[in-house]
Amino acid sequence: MAERSSYKIKKRIGTGGMSTVYLAHDTRLDRDVAVKVLRIDPRLGLEETGRREIILRFQQEAKAAARLNHPNIVSIHHVGKQGEQYYIIMEYLEGSSLGHIIKSRDKHSLETMLQWLYQVCDGLHFAHEHGVIHRDIKPDNLILLNNGTVKITDFGIARLEKSEMVKTKDQTFMGTIYYCSPEQLKEFKNIDRRTDIFSLGVVLYQILTGVLPFHEESIAETINKIIYEEPVPPREIAPEIPVRLEGTVLKCLAKDPALRFQTTRELKEALLDSTSSEREPTRPRREGLHRPVQKGQRPLFFRLSMTVGLILMIAAFLFGYFVIESQKSILQKDASIRGRHIAHMFSLLAKDATIGNNQPLLERYIEEIGRDAHLVFIEMMRGNQIVAGYHAEHTTPEEDVLMMSYPLSVGESDGEGLKIGFSKAAMNRGIRKVKRAVGFAMAGIVTFLLTVLLLFRIRSPDGAKTF
Repeated sequence: MAERSSYKIKKRIGTGGMSTVYLAHDTRLDRDVAVKVLRIDPRLGLEETGRREIILRFQQEAKAAARLNHPNIVSIHHVGKQGEQYYIIMEYLEGSSLGHIIKSRDKHSLETMLQWLYQVCDGLHFAHEHGVIHRDIKPDNLILLNNGTVKITDFGIARLEKSEMVKTKDQTFMGTIYYCSPEQLKEFKNIDRRTDIFSLGVVLYQILTGVLPFHEESIAETINKIIYEEPVPPREIAPEIPVRLEGTVLKCLAKDPALRFQTTRELKEALLDSTSSEREPTRPRREGLHRPVQKGQRPLFFRLSMTVGLILMIAAFLFGYFVIESQKSILQKDASIRGRHIAHMFSLLAKDATIGNNQPLLERYIEEIGRDAHLVFIEMMRGNQIVAGYHAEHTTPEEDVLMMSYPLSVGESDGEGLKIGFSKAAMNRGIRKVKRAVGFAMAGIVTFLLTVLLLFRIRSPDGAKTF
């Protein structure tokens, strides 16, 4: 280590996927520092190209963070190399990660938790304005110091404008799956500051509710949920969350980046506004049910109520009919899109030398993907031979299977492809949900009409019933 005598190692304080962090003392400046040492596990069996990419990513962390001098971003003091050992000397942070705080389930006030997020917004805004996209915002990378300051750490996969890594690996997937944005999983490119805003929305959701918005048993199901499904509204889990704050969280988690906050400064302003006192509108007194209704008023109100009710009933029926018909027409298109996405994702995985040449690992990936409830089977073909595959344990009639085939560009040999069987029954669950929703809507409208009939079944002053 360059200038090795200047740093006295005290203890190891953490080990990550590709690095080990030590607490050390800087004898020249008489201060504690953190020393992050690159550690490439030999069991990975990486080739020289893979090793160079990891070293480049490690150096990029230092470059990304070193250009950011902000109170909410970890400071980089020195970058060096001793022999073949790369290291970074950085600010030592005394505190706990938000990930540790969430796991410990310690109780904190809403105001306190939002104060943490305000600081993260400030730090990210500064990074974004200087051309740095973090791309791996998660609770473990947000450190709460003992004095209440929050620091953003680990710029190891940050996208640095004009960096070599962005030019050569712009379509490489990076990030922690549960906090990834749809565009990170679907497009592998066009990543900008709104990706960090999505990830910060996941952190905000987790802090407020204690659970992740997108979490399934398998990786494939989690990816599918992030790309295609909306999260459960936070107030359904924690009703005490303010209404406007819930709206702010859901806007961060919009699938379309254009529908999210465009900057973290906008997000911070929305957070500040969403926690201001929310006054419930004063409900007008319903005097009409208690005072005498003059002759001529009841028939008009009754007719309007009945007309509106009938219009709503017809609208609900037509809406349900057209939605169900359109849902049927797009099932095959949706299956085709999902199938292409699975094939694309599997091609990327199989192209990796450490995965593509490892038959048990290939079979494990196919098994994980095949656990999707919408799939009956998935098979990787080479010519007419099945290289790897997974079939659901339950038996599905042939007429209930929609089979699709996709070419794979994995190796140099021709005839490689992926066969996927989709369960029509599972796909049709969406139609059944629409039918149930329409049924509930129709029942609600009928209840409304019956209520109107009962309320206005009052005799007029001359003894006749007034409808």
